[in-house]
Amino acid sequence: MRVGVHINRFDDSGGGPALGTELAAAGEAAEAAGVGRLSVMDHYFQMEFNGGAQEPM
Repeated sequence: MRVGVHINRFDDSGGGPALGTELAAAGEAAEAAGVGRLSVMDHYFQMEFNGGAQEPM
């Protein structure tokens, strides 16, 4: 069995400019750990369990 990781929150304190760096680091860490799949949230608004639509996405 291969493990997958799903990133569902994009609220880096550095804002949008820091997001690319953070996602690249997550991808590198996942690959180094042997993770079989890395996916990201595709919703326009933040989901309720992450604070709802008013939270950054």
